Amino acid sequence: MGYEEFAKVAIETVREALEFFRIGNPLVRKGPRGEVHIDVPLMYYDFAIDRMHFDPYINSISPKGRPVMAVGVKIAEEVLKRCKTVLKRTSRSRRRGISRA
Repeated sequence: MGYEEFAKVAIETVREALEFFRIGNPLVRKGPRGEVHIDVPLMYYDFAIDRMHFDPYINSISPKGRPVMAVGVKIAEEVLKRCKTVLKRTSRSRRRGISRA
């Protein structure tokens, strides 16, 4: 089996598993100067398999490798709500075969 076949199998496996992914409770850490760092775990069944950085300034997920340290922001339920919306949208797109590449 070549690389293309492996890639197709991997993509199909993820599509089938998407319905089992959930968003965990946001992890909010405060630094010594009052800065806030928000991580949101991506759960597969009851296991955290990854985390997303959340940017409270723009109320959105921050790209991988770019964590945000916010100052003077209030943490609201919007974090969890927004992350769930992103996961649902991703799940729907994948089921329809839409790629964002």
